[in-house]
Formats: sequence, C-alpha cells, structure tokens
Amino acid sequence: MSLVIPSRLKVGDTVAVVATARAVDYESVEAGVKILIGWGLKVELGKALYHRHQLFAGTDQERLEDLQMALDNPRIK
Repeated sequence: MSLVIPSRLKVGDTVAVVATARAVDYESVEAGVKILIGWGLKVELGKALYHRHQLFAGTDQERLEDLQMALDNPRIK
C-alpha cells in the first residue's frame, strides 16, 4: 500500500466534521465550523455528531457510518 498525500484545501472545498470517539458539545463544534467557513470552506456535519451513547458521540455503528460517509464522499476533501 502506498502513502496517499492529499492535495491542499482550496476556497470552496468541502470538509466533514465527524466525532469518531467522545461526545462533543455544540459550542465547540460551532466555533470550529465558523473558523472553517471563515477560511472559505464548506462544512458538512456528520449525522451522529451530536448523538450521545455513554461517553461517546453515538454508538459504534453511528460513528463508523459518519466516518465512512466522509471517506467515501468524493466531494469531501
């Protein structure tokens, strides 16, 4: 398997914000999203981003589906 080096982000590119482990709070995510938008990026949030399952951001399956969506979507850089 060879190393894949992604191209640099450009204004207008879309990035995904997903939580692959612990639960996140709305204020922290929104602060980060505002920064990304300020850089000229489009932001897509994972469906389970604000879910909670014990200490996690959703169940294992929900977090996996969000991550897989971000990896599989060709629009998301």
